[in-house]
Formats: sequence, C-alpha cells, structure tokens
Amino acid sequence: MKSSSSSRSKIVFVLPDFFTGGVERVLIVYLTALAKLKKYDLCLVVTGFVENNFLLKSLPKEVELISWPQNSQKPQKGFKRKIWKLKHWWQSICRRNFLQKIYAEADFLIDFKNNYSLSSYKPLPHQKKIVWFHGKFDSVRKRLKPRLVGDYAAIIGLSRAFMTDCQKQYPKIADKVRFIYNPLDIDQIRASASRPIAAAEQDLMQQPYFVHVSRIAGDKDISTLMAGYQKFVNRLAAPAPKLCLIGDGPQMQYWQDYVSARGWQDKILLLGEKENPYVWMKNAEALILSSKGEGFGCVLIEALACGTPVISADCPSAPAEILQHGRLGQLFAAGSADDLAQKLFELHTGAYTPPQPEYAEKAIAKFKTENILSQFTALLDSLK
Repeated sequence: MKSSSSSRSKIVFVLPDFFTGGVERVLIVYLTALAKLKKYDLCLVVTGFVENNFLLKSLPKEVELISWPQNSQKPQKGFKRKIWKLKHWWQSICRRNFLQKIYAEADFLIDFKNNYSLSSYKPLPHQKKIVWFHGKFDSVRKRLKPRLVGDYAAIIGLSRAFMTDCQKQYPKIADKVRFIYNPLDIDQIRASASRPIAAAEQDLMQQPYFVHVSRIAGDKDISTLMAGYQKFVNRLAAPAPKLCLIGDGPQMQYWQDYVSARGWQDKILLLGEKENPYVWMKNAEALILSSKGEGFGCVLIEALACGTPVISADCPSAPAEILQHGRLGQLFAAGSADDLAQKLFELHTGAYTPPQPEYAEKAIAKFKTENILSQFTALLDSLK
C-alpha cells in the first residue's frame, strides 16, 4: 500500500517512549523542518509511554501522532491479576495488528531512538526501514550486529567516529552505515536566548556562573562535574562563579541531597528542567559538558550559537569532533576532576582565549537545520 498521497512519500517515525530528552528535541527539529517542505506525509508512532510535556506540544500540526494507551498497574495477586494478564494479552494482539496497518501505509519507517521497535515488521517491497542510533558506538555495539540489522536499509549514527568504528567492527554491514549530525535551528536558539525571563531568574543571572544542561543521570558524570568545580573553587582567592545545573532525571534527588549535606546550596544550584535553557547558556561564563559518553552533544553547538565558551569532556563519540579537537572549545580528560578544574581556572582567569566569533559562526554553520535536512532527504532519495 502506498502513502495516502500519490505525489508524497509517507515517513513514519517510531519511538518506544516520548520524554523531555535530547532525542525528542532533535526529532521535533526534524519534523518541523520536514513539515515545512510539504513534500512528505508525516506520522509519529510512540509505542510506549508518552509524557505530556512542552516538546509534545510543539509537535507540528501536520504530523499525525499515534500512541497506545498504557496498561493499568499489574495487581499483585489473585483473580484481578489473572484478569489483568488476559486483558494485557488481548491488548497486545490488538496493538500489534493496529500498528501493522499503520506501518503498511509508510514508504519510510524510522526507528529513531536506539531501538529495534520495527524489527518484527517485514517491510513491503516499496518500503525502507532505517534505524537511528544516538549513543556512542561502544554503548550500542552489541545491538549493531549484522543479524540484528536484518532488513534495515540504513543505519544512522551521529558522528563520523561512530560510522568509522561501526564499519571497522562490522564490515558486513559497512555499506548500510551512514552518519548525519543532529540538526539545530540556530536562528531559533538565538531568538530564544534573547527572550524575556522571570525577574527571579534575572537576579540569578546577575552573578557570574557556569552552566551544565543535561539530564541528571549517571552517564552525565555529575560526580566529576561536582568534584572538578569544587577543586576550581578551592584554587581561587576571590568568590567563584556559581554552578547552575539545568535539567532533571533519575539522580536529581541524590544530587540535591549531596549538595545540601555539604552546605553548597549557595554556590551549586540544581534548577530543574527549563523550557528555555538558551537564555541560561547565553548569560553563562561557560557551558560544561561532563559526560562519560555522548552520541553527539547538541548543547555544545547551542552554547556556541549563544556566543558562550564551552568546556567538554573528551569522551566518545562526537564532542571532540564537534569542537574540532580543541579549536572551538576546551577539552578535558573524561572523568578527570583535576583536568576539569584546570580548564575552568584557565577560562576564568583569562589564560584561555575562546575562538573568535567569526570562526565559531563559520564552524557551526554545517549543523544548521537546512544543511542537515538536505543530507537526510538525499539519503531517502538514494534508498528509493
């Protein structure tokens, strides 16, 4: 079955869940840009939990959203548990049949979130399946084995390093592997960075601060961030800039308690999720990325677009690639609090000079949405 419009291909993006995360932000950029082209029929299928957040509300009206209601919580025991299992079994059958019909209408089916949600779906002759990996190669390597790729027509990673590592490790699927950098709406980022904000937040920004923008989770290596910052503070005679963490996640309560127990509330601020993190980036002394690994690292480009210096862990896969191995920002050894403290000290004291704005502007141009989108649509055309 072809798509609903004979002159337009239909693209179905599939996610196992939809949260307030980097993958979802990138997907919204893609969907918004694709909708403006008026060249494709667009559909987003979420097979699991859907968080009703501001990202979901920014989904273009041209995109059809399909999700499946979540099952109620499983009873612990007894007759109700048996009924729940029977209902769950029946819903699974209905859900699978329903999604099969949706998938059959697509020309391109895209597993967009490090997942093989479509692995059991056998594409029709005119259809192409694509799987997208947003993590570093080492974290997804076992899921890239040739037998798992199966009938996927393309495997997309977010960096040249990912593509090279994958092709080297799995030469049998080398011809399927591509890399496409994440797209960023640079103009929108800058416009958001200049929007008015609440008076209380303005007061906080009157004082110097560093900013960290990410989920508060283990792979973001908050421990190195905290330790490196404290070592930096201890080297200064004068009061140090504050450290502001923007984001939420499974370790939020732990780090709130950690900061409180040490009496650091006046210098380390865990501010939670912000709909507009760009204004925080724009007014920061620097943005810090402390992760153990990043498939890409959008925040580095976002900060550069705001004119803010960046300090990043030299972790796999993309940060060094994005920062041109130190020409666009400082790199510290991943996991090294001492090295991070040194980079903070060099920036704060003026020993390090950030790149000239003209150079940074030229360097980040390749990440603009229109440039990345043209690469994506060229890939689709090549698969027809």
